[in-house]
Amino acid sequence: MTDAAEGPVEGNADSSVPSAEVGEGLGEVGMSDEISISDEIRRQFELVPYIGASWTRWYDPPYRFLRWLITGWRRRFIPWRVRQRLNGGINFLLAFNEYERLKVEDRTGPLGDLIVPDDEHVTQGGIWVVEFFPPSHSARLLQALKKSGWDAHDHMVGLDGTHAEQVTKARRGRGFAWKRLGTVARPDSTYLVFDAKRELLPDEFDLIELTAVQLGSSLTAVVAYVRLSEKGAAALNTVWKAEHEPTLEWRGFRRPRVEGRYFAAILATQKERQRLHDLARDWLATCCGGFFADTEARQPVIDFNLFQLFDPLEATAAPRPGDPLRALGMEGNYLYNYVSPHLPGAVLVRGNRCRAPETV
Repeated sequence: MTDAAEGPVEGNADSSVPSAEVGEGLGEVGMSDEISISDEIRRQFELVPYIGASWTRWYDPPYRFLRWLITGWRRRFIPWRVRQRLNGGINFLLAFNEYERLKVEDRTGPLGDLIVPDDEHVTQGGIWVVEFFPPSHSARLLQALKKSGWDAHDHMVGLDGTHAEQVTKARRGRGFAWKRLGTVARPDSTYLVFDAKRELLPDEFDLIELTAVQLGSSLTAVVAYVRLSEKGAAALNTVWKAEHEPTLEWRGFRRPRVEGRYFAAILATQKERQRLHDLARDWLATCCGGFFADTEARQPVIDFNLFQLFDPLEATAAPRPGDPLRALGMEGNYLYNYVSPHLPGAVLVRGNRCRAPETV
């Protein structure tokens, strides 16, 4: 395509019409791809024949029986509601045959597996969670501040008042624009924070810094910055670079959901990223839950991810099929980027929401 775009094709009066040589080349490439795909599909079906092709697998006899019931003259004697149930049973059994075939799929295919370069790594630098307190949640905010004990080691309490008292003044328009509420750290944290409150945190967290931001006279936001431990900072990279196998997810009497290696890796990686987000959300909701904690979407979250090789400012094209960034939910926009002069080299990417868990 690049060569054709550089100038007219020799031997044709109209440059928009490709020559026979160019056409043959494109045809050969397309045919080569089709042949390789056909060969791979043929190989898979030779290793795992279509359901009902034999009697040896556990799902073959019930499948053949159900097919026998809904075909031929027998179909006329079965009510349509019963036939619908029988078709559902056939689809249920088909999932297991598909699952076995995915297990023999070639890992080197375009979507055979999620392949992350050996020298690429992602490290999570931290997570920010935001909670919001409008007038309807002001009592809950004051109660949380009194109960938390975050100001127990604040030496300015004698001069400025407790955090609850300062927030009350700020919500009346006579106090701070923003204020550090305190730090909560693990008992074994190596960070030297002298006024930190020591308590047990999730293994993925090292310490949490809390700040209150006053918006106008009656709106308060509480921002929790979670500094991850070594385990937490490496958790996403561990799942991202792990070898994943096809999955079969039970959904009661409905057809099980089956995913190949590539999409199983995508779901596992995104679930791990969301798991860390939800850990931070749960902690803040327990200590200082407000308006966002009561919503279905829960509190807004921003996480900071550092890559060993990938530079989002140099990404100019949409990701190819199989791109490992898709698993992280950070493909980017590629038409424009959200950047800040205060964060050189960083790009703000709106994350894609993970598939919601289904109820059986």
